[in-house]
Amino acid sequence: FAWTPQDLGRPRAACLAYAVFVPEGFTFGKGGRLPGLAGTTATVAEGGEPAFSTRYTWGAGGEADIHTHLPDWPEGRSIGNERAGFALEPGKWTSLEQEVVLNSPGKSDGIIRVWRDGRLAFQKKGVTFRTKPSVAIAGVMAEAVAGEQPPGSKPGPQKIWMTPFELRWQ
Repeated sequence: FAWTPQDLGRPRAACLAYAVFVPEGFTFGKGGRLPGLAGTTATVAEGGEPAFSTRYTWGAGGEADIHTHLPDWPEGRSIGNERAGFALEPGKWTSLEQEVVLNSPGKSDGIIRVWRDGRLAFQKKGVTFRTKPSVAIAGVMAEAVAGEQPPGSKPGPQKIWMTPFELRWQ
C-alpha cells in the first residue's frame, strides 16, 4: 500500500525511518523487498502517476541495497549496481533511515543516503528522480515481499517485524 500523511504537501526532500527484525532461522531465499520512499506527479489521493521509488531489497545472505524505479530506469534496478554495504542480521533489530533529496528538473543533482543503526551506510549523488517539476515525494511505498525460495526448499512460515514509520520532510 502507499501511505501519504495528510499534511505532506509537495516536499523536495524527505527521510523515512523505521526498524526491521528478522528472527533467527529466517530464510532470505533469493531476496526480497522492504518499504521505501515514492514520488508521484500528484498526491496518491489525487491519483498521481508513479514517478520514482526507492525501496530496500535484500539478497540471499541478507545483504541489503536500494532498488529504484527512476525516470531513466523504469524497469527498476539497484542504485549502486552492488549491495550497499549493510545487511539484515537474523535475531537483531536493524534501524534503517533513508533520505531522498529530489533533483532540480533538467539536472542530475538528486541525492539518496541510507543510515543503518545510526551510521551512514550508503550515499549516491547525481541521481535523477524527476524530469518534471510536478513530481514530488508522495510518501511511503509500504511493501514487504519475501523472495522466492531455492528449489526443494520448504522454510515454513516467514515473519518480519517492522516498527511504525517515521517520515520527516521539507
